[in-house]
Amino acid sequence: MLGLGNTLSGGIVPAAAAVVDFADAKSLAFDGSNDYLDISDFTFTNQNISISFWAKPQTPGTGDTIIAGWVDVASDTWWKRWILQFNATEGLRWYFGDGTDYWGTNTGDINFTNNTWHHFVITIGAGPSTAYDNPPMFIYMDGAEVYDASDFGGTGTKLGSSTPLKLYISKGASGTSTWTGYINDVAFFDTVLDADAVAAMYNSGDPTDLRVNSGNYDNKDNLTGYWWMGDEDTYPTITDRSGNGNDGTMTNMDSGDIESEVP
Repeated sequence: MLGLGNTLSGGIVPAAAAVVDFADAKSLAFDGSNDYLDISDFTFTNQNISISFWAKPQTPGTGDTIIAGWVDVASDTWWKRWILQFNATEGLRWYFGDGTDYWGTNTGDINFTNNTWHHFVITIGAGPSTAYDNPPMFIYMDGAEVYDASDFGGTGTKLGSSTPLKLYISKGASGTSTWTGYINDVAFFDTVLDADAVAAMYNSGDPTDLRVNSGNYDNKDNLTGYWWMGDEDTYPTITDRSGNGNDGTMTNMDSGDIESEVP
């Protein structure tokens, strides 16, 4: 039965969705074979954004996909859209593009250690007028900067375009290169987070509720997507806790892949 709220001008206003208390007792386990989370109702571009997530590798291989954005996951060329992957030994690599041109490089070894939880924040851009071809890009791990793209480097010349990309967790193009390990608390923001906010989010390794401003983190109003990856979720749906309604669907997975394994 549809819950009903107050009437307004003779109409019926649906009741607001219940606010669920923050929980951090679950994460999603991906087997590196064909598991992935489809959040394709959520779209993003790689300009003036920040992406936060927690990851615990379970002996992934180079090219294991952590987060990706595709126009058409079945037909996109994997290095010409938006893909963030594990890079042995103990680093990240990525390829971002506009479907034709692209840019790809890696962090090198940053001690993204196996069987250990790590928190990442990736920021791209510097303001509304930042061009897509070469905006600033930073990567933070466990509250500290580990990559600065001021020296563009790498392969190719194009970081991306304004084309909206559909979000997937642990899914390369055509379903290849899925993640081996755990993922927890994925969040997207429509702003570039500063280093103080990132350190507050890391919180000495204890995830916090990003819907609530606290200390140097004051970006709750910039959340565009927020998935707890199992907490207060019912298989196969992973709820978007930002309030924007872009829920994810566990694909090629079962309820046992929601595990009690957290930072």
